[in-house]
Amino acid sequence: MIESARKTAVPLLLAITAWAQTDRPFPLERIEVQGNHHYTVSQILVASGLKVGQTVTKADFDTARDRLLASGVFENVGCSFAPAKDGKGYDGIIDVSEVQAFLPIRFEELPVSDEQMAAFLKQKDPFFGPRIAATKQILERYTGWISEFLAARDFHDKVTARVVSENPPDLEVLVRPVTPRPSVAQVKFTNTGDIPAQQLVRGFYSIAVGSVYTERQFRILLENNIRPLYEVRGYLAVKFPKIATTPDRKSTRLNSSH
Repeated sequence: MIESARKTAVPLLLAITAWAQTDRPFPLERIEVQGNHHYTVSQILVASGLKVGQTVTKADFDTARDRLLASGVFENVGCSFAPAKDGKGYDGIIDVSEVQAFLPIRFEELPVSDEQMAAFLKQKDPFFGPRIAATKQILERYTGWISEFLAARDFHDKVTARVVSENPPDLEVLVRPVTPRPSVAQVKFTNTGDIPAQQLVRGFYSIAVGSVYTERQFRILLENNIRPLYEVRGYLAVKFPKIATTPDRKSTRLNSSH
């Protein structure tokens, strides 16, 4: 009985192997994604182009692998398939290894809202999100897409996407025009409460004046250097509700008051 079972098992195994190797077109009955952590199964399947129910061959799995590798967000991709349990189609597996550098993306001084920019990039790239794979390939691709998007809105300044650290040690991807930012020329304080305005100016002058200006960066300077002066006096809820800037008449710098 044992010998008879062995004899029937061998031809069956050979038949299944031969069926898979013929690379005949069959429906894709099931597909599994492995190795993903940052991206969802849905994102990966959309980018691969594979769908359950479609008729596939080995060439379709090879194409899916090439598409995912070309996305720039994976270090390695493997696509494999085997006969489904019912013998009427294929089961597929996509095995991915994601890149390690995922950073937040920020837009600055563009003629569209952050929401518009994010919606556009999400439409172009199924892997776009608040944090992106900060590879050279991705940054160059985003720069090209954004430049085309803005040119259609009559904005032709050159745009860059690069990794920066404006609040060390944190890193982020900053998208902005290549035109230089203005720097701070003078500083004034208003509504300073128990601390005279001139005292704040004297303490803050050497820190702020000459620094490159963005409101975000300037608020970081205020939080790190002015807030502590109030907190030691017991004012724990001090706020900086408004920062106003005007061009400096003697230079390309800005006058800042808050």
